[in-house]
Amino acid sequence: MISSASQAQILNHGRRVLLAAAVCVPLLWMGGPLLRLITATALIVLAPGYLLERLLPAPRLPLLMRSALWVALSLSVVVLLYEAAWLTEFRLSTPILMAFGVFVASGAFVAAWIDLQPRYPSESPPLQNGTIWLAFGVVCLMSVSLRFTQIEGLALPPWVDSVHHALLVRISAEQGGLPIDLRPYMPIGELTYHWGFHVVAAALMQLSGVDLGNTLLWSGQLLNALHAPLAGALALLLHRKPVAALGTALSVGLLSYFPAYYLSWGRYTQLTGLLLVPALAIVWQTGLERSHWRWWVAAALLLAGLLLIHVRVLLFVLTLLAVQTVFWALRRNPTELKRAAIGICGAGMGAAILGAPWVLLLARRIVPTAVAQPENFVASNDYAAISTALLWAGDGRWLSALALLAAGWGIWRRQVGASMPVIWVGILLFFAQPALISYVLPALGAVVLIRGVETRHWPFMIAGIALLLLNPLTLDLPPTWLISGDSVVISLFLPLSVALGGGLADLSTVLRRRGGRIAMLSLPLIAVGAIALGAWGAQRQQRIVNPGTIIATAADLKAIEWGTRQYAARRTLPDQRRT
Repeated sequence: MISSASQAQILNHGRRVLLAAAVCVPLLWMGGPLLRLITATALIVLAPGYLLERLLPAPRLPLLMRSALWVALSLSVVVLLYEAAWLTEFRLSTPILMAFGVFVASGAFVAAWIDLQPRYPSESPPLQNGTIWLAFGVVCLMSVSLRFTQIEGLALPPWVDSVHHALLVRISAEQGGLPIDLRPYMPIGELTYHWGFHVVAAALMQLSGVDLGNTLLWSGQLLNALHAPLAGALALLLHRKPVAALGTALSVGLLSYFPAYYLSWGRYTQLTGLLLVPALAIVWQTGLERSHWRWWVAAALLLAGLLLIHVRVLLFVLTLLAVQTVFWALRRNPTELKRAAIGICGAGMGAAILGAPWVLLLARRIVPTAVAQPENFVASNDYAAISTALLWAGDGRWLSALALLAAGWGIWRRQVGASMPVIWVGILLFFAQPALISYVLPALGAVVLIRGVETRHWPFMIAGIALLLLNPLTLDLPPTWLISGDSVVISLFLPLSVALGGGLADLSTVLRRRGGRIAMLSLPLIAVGAIALGAWGAQRQQRIVNPGTIIATAADLKAIEWGTRQYAARRTLPDQRRT
C-alpha cells in the first residue's frame, strides 16, 4: 500500500494540473472547430519545441525564455520536417500527421510529468515579483481576446495576399508536402517563395479538420497573439527584469498598431518569421555566455527554420545577433573569443547544411536571372522609402517618443540592454535606405581625423580623410529588392517595445529606491496601471481591420458555395441523361 505521504509526493500540485489538462484535451477536441484548432496549435507550435528544449544543458533558463524556445523550435522542426519529406518524396498525409501529433503529445506529457517531480522540502520558494507576473499573464490573455475580437464579422482573411496564402496552404495539404508545384491550379512547376507558414497552416488544417478560411484566420491570430509573451521574453533577456517583460508585452499586444494590423494585409509569413527572433537572441546570448555545443545546435536549427520561413526576417535577426556578439566580445579574453568563434561557425554551417536543398533551388532559379538582368535587383526609391504613415500609425508617435526617451535614459546609465535595441533599429533603417550610410561615414571620419591629429597617428588621419570622402556626393548606394522600407517599418514594433519595457523597468527601480510606502506599492501600482492601460488600448484597437482590405463577406461566401453546388450539378447532368 502507498502511504498518503507518498501519494502526496507523487501527485503534487503541478502533476494534478497536468492530469487535469490531459483529461481536458479530448473535451477540447470535441468542443468545436476553434477549440480543435487551438489544441492542434499546441501540438504543433509548443510540444516539439518543448521536447527539444529539455535537451539543452542545465541550468535551465527562466520559464518565459523557455516558452519562446518552445515556439521557435517547434516551428523550425515542422518546416524542416516538410523539407525532408520533399527531398525523400514522402507524403505527409493526415494519418501521418495525426500519428506525429499523438507522438509529440505523449512525449510532452511524459516529459512534463518528469519535470514536475516533487522537490524536497515540499514547500516551493515564494514566487518573486508575483504581482508583475500575474499582470503579465492578464495582459497576454487580453491580447489573445483582442486578436479574436478583431476578426469578428470576417468571413475570410482580408486582402489579396490571403488569396495567395490560401492557395499555397491548400496545395500543401492536398499534396502532403511543400507548395512548390502549383499545377493544376497555376502553370508553375517551381515556386521560389518562402513556404514555412503555409506548411504549418496546412498541418493545422489537416489535424483539426477546420476549413481553409478559418484555419488562416484563427491560426494567424493565434500566432499574432504569441508575439506579446515572446517579445516579453526578449525584453527579459536584455533587461533582466520582469517589469521589462510586462511593459514589452503590453506594448506589443495591446498598444502598438503592429503586429495587430498585419491582419489587414494577411501578412502571415513575416508575422511567423518574427516569432523566431526572440528565441534566436536568447539561444545566441546563452551560447556565447555558456559556451556549450548544444546551444549552437539549437541556433543552427532556428537559423535554418527561419531561412525557410522568411529570408528577410533572417537578415533582420542576423544584425541583432551581430550586435549581441560585439557587446559580449568587448570584455572577453582570447580563449573565450576562440570558443565563441567556433560555435558561431558551427551554427552557421549547420544552418547552411539544413537549408541547402531550398537554397540550391533558389540559386538555380535566381542566379541566371541576376546574371542576365542585374538591374531587376536594384529597387526604386519608392520601394525603399520609409513610410511615415506606417511609422506613425495608431499611437505610433507617442510610443516611439517614449521608446526613444526610455532608450536614451538607459544609455545614459550605461545599460547594454538599452543600447542594443537602438543600434538594431539603426541598422534596420540602413537596410531600408543604404544611402543613409553616406551621411554617417563622413561624421565618423571627422571624429577619426580629429583623433589622429591629436595623437599624431598617421593611420588614423588617413582613415579619417578616406571616410570624409565617402559622402553623398561620391557614394550613392542603391536600395535592393530584398529589403523594402515598409518591411522594416512594420518590424520596428519589436525593438521599440523592448525599449519601452526597459523604460518601465527603470521607472520601477526609481520608485523602489525612494523607500517608504511608494516602494511598497510600486509593483502593485505598475501591475494595475499596465492592465488598465492595456484595457484602454484594446478598446481602441477592436476595429483595426481596414475596411478597404475586406474583399469577401459572408454573403459572398454563401454565393461561392451556391455556385459550387450548381457547377457540380451541371457536371453530373450529362451522365444522368446517358443513364
